[in-house]
Amino acid sequence: MQKTSEPFPEKPLGYVKEGLSRMGQEVSHVYSDLVFPDHSAYLIQFGSESHELNLYFNEECPGSERSRLKNQLIEQLAGGIGFSLNFAGDFSMVQEADEQIRLNFLPG
Repeated sequence: MQKTSEPFPEKPLGYVKEGLSRMGQEVSHVYSDLVFPDHSAYLIQFGSESHELNLYFNEECPGSERSRLKNQLIEQLAGGIGFSLNFAGDFSMVQEADEQIRLNFLPG
């Protein structure tokens, strides 16, 4: 997939999946405006504009892994497809008693 010259759809999940696939990753879950890759080092949130993506790193993701992933995401999603990436902060996950997972967003 190349940079698109067409307007992005409201929530361009197909473009995100393609970019992650080029990184050797898959989308494991989508919930509302959140995209969860096949590991929990980061998550992507669709922004207020269809070409914007907010990126949150798991607070437990080591700096070296974070840097590597950030560079790949910039290359594949921003450079390769044309998204505007916003590095929005960190998140933590808490396992609730009812087997639900609660996300806490920590601003960057």
